[in-house]
Amino acid sequence: MALNKYLEQLIGGDNEALSSKALARLSGLDSGATKELAETWPRIDAERRREIVSRAAQLSEDSVEFDFSDLFKIAIKDSDSNVRQLGIQGLWEYEAPDLIEPLVTMMASDDDPGVRSTAALALGRFIVLGEFEELKPGDLARVENALRETYESADEDIEVRARALESLGARSEDYVQEMIERAHGSGNYRMRLSAIHAMGRNCDPRWLPALIEEMADDEAEVRFEAVGAAGMVADQSAINAVADLLEDDDREVQMAAIDALGHIGGRRVKQQLRPLLNHEDEGLRGAAEAALDEADFDLDPLSAEYRA
Repeated sequence: MALNKYLEQLIGGDNEALSSKALARLSGLDSGATKELAETWPRIDAERRREIVSRAAQLSEDSVEFDFSDLFKIAIKDSDSNVRQLGIQGLWEYEAPDLIEPLVTMMASDDDPGVRSTAALALGRFIVLGEFEELKPGDLARVENALRETYESADEDIEVRARALESLGARSEDYVQEMIERAHGSGNYRMRLSAIHAMGRNCDPRWLPALIEEMADDEAEVRFEAVGAAGMVADQSAINAVADLLEDDDREVQMAAIDALGHIGGRRVKQQLRPLLNHEDEGLRGAAEAALDEADFDLDPLSAEYRA
């Protein structure tokens, strides 16, 4: 079917046009088709635009054969804030630097705080790329400075500032660690959660004492963030504290502990995870299987632990 006819189906509200097979028509567009879609896009009902972008994002997550990046780039310019936010989320794995300026602009000036916070979080991938020297220094500086300015803006919404801190957490600079420490001790619950998350992204074992202490907190949300962060740090000294949460009374914390052990890896981790293969909860069993696979993959065959 010609693209113009398919777009007319979308405008007309044809539900068949939202099937996976039909939506695949919007994958891998060339420049001409992208222009045609951009010109037609505003004529599609807002609720339908949300559904298109949401379903396309799900298809992208389920299969690498789909490339809806041009659709998502149109979506982030949409008049509807929900569509813009969905568009950013659809571009979650897009790492080309042409996305930096749109995200920085959205973080700084979008009129919806949900969009600004999503943009701030999305910029975190470019901090990681910069840390691995896979991003030009000028691009890294643009992202880093924008995130820092957002975090330090007292007038900005707390959620936006929190997401900016999480993104900056991956940067191995002294000022970032100082930011994390201040946020953690600020007395603001939301900032405390983001500081815990940023500790994990910072991947520095110096944070383990704080994370282990937070794993014993009364709030499940705090324990969830702390155990996830410990998994990102991936230090063997955290195994016992993480393993204690396999018996947590909150299932999400249990799942996070299993995942964290998989990230840490090693023989001791495998000893903790194997009993879960017989757990009555199918979800926990599946998580344990995945974590064991990861632990096997990460185990260094040259390490003393492996040889023991």
